[in-house]
Amino acid sequence: MSLIRASGGSLVWQIVGFLAMALSGMLTARHLGPADRGLLAAAYLYPQLATSLGSLSLGAAIFHHLGQRKFSLEEFSGTCAMAAAGLGLAVLGLCLAVLRFGGEALHTGVPWHILLLVLMPLPCLFTLGFFSSLLRGAMDIRSYNLVNHGGKLLSLAVVLGLLAAGRLRVWELVIGGAILTVATGMAPVWRMRQHAPGAWRIRWGLLRDLLRSGLRLHAGSVAVFFSGRANLLLANFYLSKAEVGYLYVAVTLGELIWFVSIAAETVLYPQLTRMTESDAAVLTARVCRQILLLSMLGGLALGLLAPVVIRFYGGRAFLPAVTPLRVLVPGIAALTVSKILSALWVRKGWFAMLTMLAGSTGAFSVVLNLILIPRLGTAGAALATALPYLANAAVSILIYRRWVSPDVAALWHVRWSDVVRLSRSLTGRVTDPA
Repeated sequence: MSLIRASGGSLVWQIVGFLAMALSGMLTARHLGPADRGLLAAAYLYPQLATSLGSLSLGAAIFHHLGQRKFSLEEFSGTCAMAAAGLGLAVLGLCLAVLRFGGEALHTGVPWHILLLVLMPLPCLFTLGFFSSLLRGAMDIRSYNLVNHGGKLLSLAVVLGLLAAGRLRVWELVIGGAILTVATGMAPVWRMRQHAPGAWRIRWGLLRDLLRSGLRLHAGSVAVFFSGRANLLLANFYLSKAEVGYLYVAVTLGELIWFVSIAAETVLYPQLTRMTESDAAVLTARVCRQILLLSMLGGLALGLLAPVVIRFYGGRAFLPAVTPLRVLVPGIAALTVSKILSALWVRKGWFAMLTMLAGSTGAFSVVLNLILIPRLGTAGAALATALPYLANAAVSILIYRRWVSPDVAALWHVRWSDVVRLSRSLTGRVTDPA
């Protein structure tokens, strides 16, 4: 399957998933209002933080080591199942202990019973992450998309069911989310049984290699979480739940710009592991400029139509989200460059460099959020996110120039052949093997 064709299929799933989540988001935002929507967003930050800290970045390490083909899929599957169960249970126990004994100060405004329910499915989240990486590494992109985006369709079904029953409230949404997390976490395990029908075996040597590679990247992965979510996490302690709701809507809509890049990343990572270094660099530059073009056009449209989009999404009650959305858009569009180039860095095994780049971006974001949120509110949180994104993109371009190619214009100078490829991918008329 060609990269463009595979990306096109992933993009279709991204669109389907977006439509499902957009409709779910619209219904919950309009029904719950800014304050309860902010509460729901704040609650789900805790399992996101737990998986970011506790996964040890084994997902990225799985890509790297699958390409080396030193172990069978049965050995990868058995080792990943053990790692998901062990890490998931350990992180769950640690989270519950810290939050319970830390008291209200560690979960301001989020009731304990809601916090408990969003955290309980953590082992299934680890399973979903590790086995989704296995599916992508095995180039089963169709199943990967079905597992990761099919859950969004099920989530929409839950929202519609609760709405029809007149019980669309925070507690009921959290219960439904916990059930769905368990179901979606088991789905990729079942699919990997089709790819690895033999006896699954734990290989301690493979686990050691995964941990070694993952830990080299882990600080950067955690920093990536903080660079994108420090705004919401810290806003929860400084701002009202309604303001958290405004910021959540701005972030959610702004990150729509990444849908095209995520679709390309889904197949770019495993594709690069099978190419020579020179071919991988050429393909990455081509994908980067194509995706950057689409991201810039999408960002321009989103910025201009922000009031209309937000009114349509959440109603007039969420119009205060217009300003943070417009502030976020330039940084989100620029980070597309870094997101695409990161596939090349992983292919080269530059985990330490990725860690330093992401770590500096995350630290910059946290510091700016601490300074700007108390002074500027949601606009400050958006600015504290956009500026580190812009800096990250600039540094990624400098790295490309220094160690890959001096022709940095290849990353953004769109050619007519790129336009042709994009049009063919959108119409399904793909003949280019790339």
